[in-house]
Amino acid sequence: MLDFEASLRLCLFLGLLGALALAEYRWPRHTAAAVRSRRWPANLGLGFVDTLLLRILLPWLAVDAAVYAQIHGIGLLHVQALPTPTDWLLSIVALDLTIYWQHR
Repeated sequence: MLDFEASLRLCLFLGLLGALALAEYRWPRHTAAAVRSRRWPANLGLGFVDTLLLRILLPWLAVDAAVYAQIHGIGLLHVQALPTPTDWLLSIVALDLTIYWQHR
């Protein structure tokens, strides 16, 4: 059973996919229908495989990296002992900035 967040994400994804498909149909960048018929299945397949791999591998790899860093004392937060709320705040800000940088 899907929880609320997953259902909302799925609805938003499908809504945006539909809106962009209609926009591409209305204002095509490539005029050949054959190009679209080859491109869409390939892109949707890549998106499906990417999502599946991220859902399976990312949580496992993130936990392994965190355990390894903690055992070996690796990371910026090991340099100086800070109160736990400060550690959390710095971690969240660093993660958000990293995701923003990746997006840009």
